[in-house]
Amino acid sequence: MKAKWNLFRICLLGAAMLPAVAEAQFTFTTNDDNTITITGYTGPGGAVTIPGTTNGYPVTSIGDNVFYKCYSLTNVTIPNSVITIGSVAFTYCTNLTNVTLPNGITTIGDFAFFYCSRLTSVPFPNSVTDIGYSAFGACNSLTSVTIGTNVANIGDSAFASCARLTAITVNALNPFYSSVAGVLFNHDQSVLIQCPGGKAGGYTISNSVITIGDGAFGDCYSLTNVTIPNSVTSIGSGAFSYCTNLTSVAIPQRRHHHRGLRIRCLQQPDLDNGGYEQSVIQQCGWSLVRQEPDRAH
Repeated sequence: MKAKWNLFRICLLGAAMLPAVAEAQFTFTTNDDNTITITGYTGPGGAVTIPGTTNGYPVTSIGDNVFYKCYSLTNVTIPNSVITIGSVAFTYCTNLTNVTLPNGITTIGDFAFFYCSRLTSVPFPNSVTDIGYSAFGACNSLTSVTIGTNVANIGDSAFASCARLTAITVNALNPFYSSVAGVLFNHDQSVLIQCPGGKAGGYTISNSVITIGDGAFGDCYSLTNVTIPNSVTSIGSGAFSYCTNLTSVAIPQRRHHHRGLRIRCLQQPDLDNGGYEQSVIQQCGWSLVRQEPDRAH
């Protein structure tokens, strides 16, 4: 009987030590407001649960670079106390397949999940307000993304180079962003922000669009042709970069401003310039520049 009691006590002691062992896998700092920022991870990877408290204080932030190139990480559960995920926090976690974002999270930093190539889905809670630059760039297993009601800022290329992403959907109650046929726009659809990388075939841009954003169609490898309406006056940098199957771009008859529209294609695009003088095309980083028509003719 005594042996059984001792075994029971040992099991209790082992169970009590589990949180301490888990916490020992993390380094952290204590902030001035008595909250904790996780600053590093030294564990073996696999399925990781980030503690909700450390030294009696709530964990509110996952700092920059914490899991950078943690190739062994497969699953991460983030506690409800966390409100911020820092820049490059999970970059190149190439075996990460699942992440559970907490209901109170507000900010996802630049490159936070960049090149998490096996990440299949990211359910965004409505608490999210900021999604950083290229936060989910090159997440090639993502197939769809839903933006909640409170997202007020989405950084450039937030979902760029996601080859299987076919739809970015925005909650209809969001006052800052909208989506049509899986393409991301600002709320009044005057700015085309991001075409998902899995969009295939041809695409005709709506007449409501005035600006095509930086990298808007970047790495849309299956896109074959694009029609740009006369309403468009500005085309951002890298808007069509690495569209390797893009063979036709119908550009507007009037375009007042360009920021180095670049097209990387395997075949030279057939440019319908609406009677304008021939645009300048250069290979090795295609460069399209609108020239004004000769009004004398």
